Amino acid sequence: MFRKLYKRIFNSLFWLAFAFVVLLSALSGFIVLRNLYNVYDSMSESSVRQAAMDGNNYLSSVANFARSAAQTSELTLALTEGRTENVSRVLTTLINSSSDVTGAVLYGIDGQTFYSTGVGDVPALSRLQQDQRLSEFFLSDEPYAILLRTDALPSVYNFVPYDARRGVISCVCKVYVDGGTVGYLFADVLSDSLFDRVLSVAGEEGLTAAVVTRSATVSSDVMPESDGLRNLVYRIPFADEGDFVFCLSLNEFYAKGGAVLAVIFAVDAVCIAAAAFVARHVARKVTEPLDRLRQTMQNENLLN
Repeated sequence: MFRKLYKRIFNSLFWLAFAFVVLLSALSGFIVLRNLYNVYDSMSESSVRQAAMDGNNYLSSVANFARSAAQTSELTLALTEGRTENVSRVLTTLINSSSDVTGAVLYGIDGQTFYSTGVGDVPALSRLQQDQRLSEFFLSDEPYAILLRTDALPSVYNFVPYDARRGVISCVCKVYVDGGTVGYLFADVLSDSLFDRVLSVAGEEGLTAAVVTRSATVSSDVMPESDGLRNLVYRIPFADEGDFVFCLSLNEFYAKGGAVLAVIFAVDAVCIAAAAFVARHVARKVTEPLDRLRQTMQNENLLN
């Protein structure tokens, strides 16, 4: 007899509780995921900024080694007086230093060329002068420059052929005698060494690092599309030109966010089940006494 009343009470209580739970969980999920994203973004940015700082400091240390070597008497005498017996030793010392320089090449402005052990098929200075960025440096007053190069490189590093598309970071220093430039010293670091030893970020899976300048781009892996939904992208200044670019996959964030949502959905299910139980209980509390009263009145013929 009171079935319709039972349904009205149950539906009113249940759907009110259901709407409240859904609204509260949606708001909670949004806040939690936003905070999780902000923390993930902040920690990732801090990590890659530290890696970029380490990269710039590392290249600055290489440049300092090269600048010291460029002013040694062995190199200046070789370029001005032809005393070349100690050039190889200085260049080899440079690549054997703790700076991880892979190859060193010394050019005289008159066309002389010297290079360290393991380097081969070295391009002539005239070939380097065709490179716009190098040509600008040669004509400038800058004592040194840190440049990304993918053109006019030695074909051999570490006694094996080297693919120029992989790039090298060259710390190029001018060799001075009495204030005049008599040559150029190139200290080359392979891009793989930079990515593996300096720009790697511990604990960050799916991270791709790249060096991007106006003349070249090299990366540790295939750079994914940076659409903002699948990857976070950070650009941090590199040396005197260009940027370090870090592209970090959001897969880990989505995995953590999915786990958070799963917990929220599980709590929602428990709350909705509890709401259904309470609504059913309240509806029964109201309608069952009425049913009993009606039954009593029928038994006593009070309804006739």
